[in-house]
Amino acid sequence: MNPNNRNLSTSDEGLSLIQQFESFVGTWYSCPAGKMTIGFGHVQQPVDHHIVPPISPDFAYALLRQDVVRFENAIKKAVTVPLSQAQFDALVSLVFNIGEGNFACSTLLTKLNADNPRAAAVQFSVWIYATVHGKKKILDGLVTRRKAEQTLFLQGCNDE
Repeated sequence: MNPNNRNLSTSDEGLSLIQQFESFVGTWYSCPAGKMTIGFGHVQQPVDHHIVPPISPDFAYALLRQDVVRFENAIKKAVTVPLSQAQFDALVSLVFNIGEGNFACSTLLTKLNADNPRAAAVQFSVWIYATVHGKKKILDGLVTRRKAEQTLFLQGCNDE
């Protein structure tokens, strides 16, 4: 953990990035990975019995704000170098999508913690696969998302 990252939280730009790729859906649906999802990418949890569709975009946004805290904390715990706001936002979007476990054992994190953010940025393009019907497949949406996350992350490198 780097103390400089302690007070970071996802900015409006970071939330907008997630919303752009986790389009609003007011009812439960099965995402490409087969997980029941609602709102802006909220994956169903055992405590979600209170969520009765259809939900409003405002309710979905509140769920998103709640969900990102978990990913923010995972990043703060794992990253040992100081991050810019843009880098943090890009990482939150990535980890929101790939999960904390995948991030924790990623080459991206290893390169970032070795204080090589540009090499870490290259690693965004590794995370373009999803398991669909039991097979790994490149998804065009993930390719586009990773490019957007990488671009935002690299803006943060220029801020240093």
